[in-house]
Amino acid sequence: MEQEVDGYLIDIGYSVTEFIANSAVVFEFNLLNENDEFVDYSNVWLRIVKDDRTILATGIHNAEFGGARITYIFTEPGAYEISARYEEGVDSIAEATFPIEVLPNPNGGSGNVNIIFLVIAGIVGIGVGAIATRLLK
Repeated sequence: MEQEVDGYLIDIGYSVTEFIANSAVVFEFNLLNENDEFVDYSNVWLRIVKDDRTILATGIHNAEFGGARITYIFTEPGAYEISARYEEGVDSIAEATFPIEVLPNPNGGSGNVNIIFLVIAGIVGIGVGAIATRLLK
């Protein structure tokens, strides 16, 4: 996703070819000037909206190594808006909003991250840890 705003190119990269419900996507945030040079910024304020309802609003630090990235799972198919505001300290540099469409998952709701599996694995891990702790005392 790219948009030019006031001499800046807002560039939001993503790790998928299509947005699919219940599948993880990594977003990467870049800001370039009119000479295609990367612009320093301290953080990005990200807002994800569906049906006029804010689903996620968070700040993402622009780390020295790795940059500003976030992994997100859209839980429902449909139309969303992604807004990103690039900031340096308390000053806003540039911002843009992008519409995206999240498609239904062809696997009937379970994507590349099955939340039930993760919860069960976590419970089993806690149980095994508790048993091992008792046996080692």
